Amino acid sequence: MKQRTQPGRDTYSLLESKAEIASAQRKLEAAIRQSFKGKATTNIGYPGGTERDAKVVTNGRYWFWSADHPAGKTPNPRRLNWFGLMPQAGGTGVEISVEISTPYEGKNKVAGASNHRHTHLLPDAANTTRSVLFGR
Repeated sequence: MKQRTQPGRDTYSLLESKAEIASAQRKLEAAIRQSFKGKATTNIGYPGGTERDAKVVTNGRYWFWSADHPAGKTPNPRRLNWFGLMPQAGGTGVEISVEISTPYEGKNKVAGASNHRHTHLLPDAANTTRSVLFGR
């Protein structure tokens, strides 16, 4: 783990080892699942496809889904962490509002997605993620 400091900002840790990244991922998922007690099965739409019958956790307003995107399926293997808004009553399916994808180890310097719409709508997920990853 490398400590980084940016002028005028807090220190953050750069996780590069497989063990550190796996530990942070487990903590992230555990913290979100502690806050998001509900469960739902839905289709998650994204540019280029749909994740059908995805089992998401939810707090009633927001949802979270996580899964492996391993080598063999992609040139950029990583853990997918998707967040979004639950559909209105009678709505079917959901869309990704935020994606945080992490490589299994090191840093691959490849963007896995650009689904960062409506990030201001996910304060619970953002605060949980920040707390888990940055100790705040």
